[in-house]
Amino acid sequence: MLFSSKKVKLIDVYLYLIIISVLASQLLGQETKRPFSISISAPSATVKAGKMCDLTIVSTNISIKELALSKINGMRVGHLDYTVEVILVLTNSKKNLPLKIKARTDENQSGSSSFQFVFLKPGESMSETVALCSVFDLSKSGSYRVKVSRDVPKGYGLGRVISNEVEIKIVP
Repeated sequence: MLFSSKKVKLIDVYLYLIIISVLASQLLGQETKRPFSISISAPSATVKAGKMCDLTIVSTNISIKELALSKINGMRVGHLDYTVEVILVLTNSKKNLPLKIKARTDENQSGSSSFQFVFLKPGESMSETVALCSVFDLSKSGSYRVKVSRDVPKGYGLGRVISNEVEIKIVP
């Protein structure tokens, strides 16, 4: 006999394991797919110190179903669910300096803000503006790298969505 019964059973076990691992990876892959993307941009790559320094955040539904995201109304500080990371690039050092937030983005600073849920159909986007100077101290001249992230809402998957990175140069 060419194959013994032990070898055939071993081959069957390997095939079952391969099938199970493929199915599991597909199921887990569905859980970790992000239902939206975040793209950020700054109206100007160079800003004079002390002037307004805005960041535009665009969230786009890249899923195949409608997506509900919260959005702030009447406030230029930022979004309840975003984390904004700003890093001062130190030119003569291998390390960079993360900036501390001087005002939390989830606090209602203007007193007239509210939030609402925006329902985005597949392919639709929403845009928001964050006044970086009101959240971070950008008074020191230099290049700052900015990145935004946001948790995937419950019921839409797991994890965080991270934006592209933009560089803003603050000049005297």
